[in-house]
Amino acid sequence: MKRFIEVYLALPLFETFTYEVPESLVPEIEVGKRVLVPVGSRKITAYVKDIIQEPEHTEFKIKKIYSVLDSIPVFTEKLLSFFKWMSDYYIFPPGLTIKSALPSGINPDIIKQIEITGKGRKFLLKEKNNLLELLENGPAEEKKLLDSGIKKNEIDNFKKQGLVNTINILPPPKTKEKFEKFLKRKKSVKTLKLTEKQINILEKIPFDNEISRKEITSLLNISGASINSLIKKELVIQSEKRVFRDPLGETVSPDTPPVLNDEQNNAVEKIFPYIGNKFKRYLLYGVTGSGKTEVYLRLVQKALDLGKTAVVLVPEISLISQTERRFKARFGDLTAVIHSSLSPGEKLDQWTQISAGVKRVVIGARSAIFAPVRDIGIIIVDEEHEQSYKQDSAPRYNARDMSVVRAGIEKCPVVLGSATPSVETWRNTEIKKFEKLVLSKRANKSTLPEVSIYDLKKSAKDKGVYKFISYYLAMEINKALSQNQQVLLFLNRRGFSSFILCNLCGETIKCKFCSVSMTYHKSDESLVCHICGYRTKVPSTCPGCGNPDIVHLGTGTEKLEKACNFLFPNANTIRLDQDTTSKKGYLIKKLKQIRNREADIIIGTQMIAKGHDFPGITLVGIINADHGFNFPDFRAGERSFQLLSQVAGRAGRGAQKGKVILQTYNPDHFSIKTAKTQNFINFYGQEIGFRKSLSYPPFSKTALIKISGTKKNMAKELAEKCKHSINKIKENHNELSEIKVLG
Repeated sequence: MKRFIEVYLALPLFETFTYEVPESLVPEIEVGKRVLVPVGSRKITAYVKDIIQEPEHTEFKIKKIYSVLDSIPVFTEKLLSFFKWMSDYYIFPPGLTIKSALPSGINPDIIKQIEITGKGRKFLLKEKNNLLELLENGPAEEKKLLDSGIKKNEIDNFKKQGLVNTINILPPPKTKEKFEKFLKRKKSVKTLKLTEKQINILEKIPFDNEISRKEITSLLNISGASINSLIKKELVIQSEKRVFRDPLGETVSPDTPPVLNDEQNNAVEKIFPYIGNKFKRYLLYGVTGSGKTEVYLRLVQKALDLGKTAVVLVPEISLISQTERRFKARFGDLTAVIHSSLSPGEKLDQWTQISAGVKRVVIGARSAIFAPVRDIGIIIVDEEHEQSYKQDSAPRYNARDMSVVRAGIEKCPVVLGSATPSVETWRNTEIKKFEKLVLSKRANKSTLPEVSIYDLKKSAKDKGVYKFISYYLAMEINKALSQNQQVLLFLNRRGFSSFILCNLCGETIKCKFCSVSMTYHKSDESLVCHICGYRTKVPSTCPGCGNPDIVHLGTGTEKLEKACNFLFPNANTIRLDQDTTSKKGYLIKKLKQIRNREADIIIGTQMIAKGHDFPGITLVGIINADHGFNFPDFRAGERSFQLLSQVAGRAGRGAQKGKVILQTYNPDHFSIKTAKTQNFINFYGQEIGFRKSLSYPPFSKTALIKISGTKKNMAKELAEKCKHSINKIKENHNELSEIKVLG
């Protein structure tokens, strides 16, 4: 009997397509596997949605698939339902939704090549031609031919004349499984004469286990020839096995679970009955240092005890290494990690092991919500308020919200945790969509830090570094360093100067693409746009008027680092921001140094501001608390409160009491005042009134229609058409009358 499949194509199409499965491939077909299918003259990756016996439409000729690309499904049927929900909600093609969720590099990309025909070879014997000469020794990629100067119309003309053909080549996937050679000692009865070096090698190779050949050669500093001679003598057996790359790259010692306090125990007991059993939404609201992570660990342990799996989302990549360490210490090799800083190979290995059920606890940034885990017992979203859970490129989604959706599909509880919840999530507890669980005190019985607000207007007449590191803050840093304590200085602006200004015409140097001020980076004497990444050299004169008198204004983390090196020359200062942590492994290395008390002053942006637990930090200095207020966003006050409260929460998490110095030009702003006491309830009380009066979320929903183009008039004209179309739809549907179109 013929077998057919319904597939989603990795193309911008919303419907499914039907293909026939050749008899030889029927045993390999499963829902959730990738297949290679013909689409016109192309070969395209498709994802199996369903297996059917007879197609719905028999009037069409149904094509056969070429091959099955996976040995095990890359996603489950429940995950497929989740992708379909996402596709419908975010209006993004289902095939592309699945493609974006899978590890990059595993989908094969078809390469278009040009080859010379027999007719073309005869033509070349009579007449010399650059294009045909390039193809004489074999096909070449069309792109490379165009790059070498061959014109597209010349290729097209030769195709029409039958001198060249187009062929589609399917190269192997860019990301491959990794294999290594392993050695095992053979129990031999032969008596052979061996050199001292060979005896030494044999002693290091076990009888009852295997050792990596790479490890042996590195350990003994020997060449491959020495090992090959032992294999030849049949004293050592060599085999090849797949190995999995470890993203953490360091050994973690097992930990001992601490005794829970009453509040932690209450939270765990409330959620326990629902694990792997029933969908329910929780908000775990706990002050900084209240032991939310330990609650997560107990809940995950319960899921594992029931034979289930768990997904834990963390907003910042900088937090993943710390969270992964704690989970690995508890659950060992059952822990997988997924985030954008992994190499394609590491990501493929993690995905494969999760899919095969080897890894049962997934830690990751927003993309981890797509992990192919089966039988999920619980989903946890730490720091649920973080805006980094929102993806800004297609498919645009909010991983926090998608966690709730996936938990509903998987029929398991979802726990959103935060010391500073989003206004929307807190509102959901008020209207009983979420159950609220509270951790009101720090787990180790330490007290919240003392917060002092310093008015930066007092430093207006101070000179040099004291304009941004006040005398008061400098004195407190000195005091902490003299007592061998660590200091965290927070400034959410990287680079050296925020902008460069012409002293004559007053113009700032702006990005030619984004029209925003460019930031000066002293390390490579460049100006960088922090919106699009455009980089250029610092001009010697004003581009507008030619005046050479250009001044650098504003402070970034680079300038702050230089100031600390000047004020505290004996302190070991490290800087953590997007510029310093882009190199693979640097962030984990520096976080380890902080943990081991090898750093005295830590300068950082928001990547160091939340979630980290460094008991040695007793003083936190917030250089400029006002930076977040200047954004044209109704959530600016909320985000500032959250960030300031989170930064303040890094102080005094050990035995010694912490202190926070918050420098600001707006000491009376309600976000500053409530952040001082880390009082979310007071902040929410004021913020929710403002939201309600202006009908902002959570009392409404907003959608953005964004139009961009190289020609301003065309973009404006299209925007006008969009507005007109929406108003026309409103007129014809009474139920849409409340929709407001802004702009």
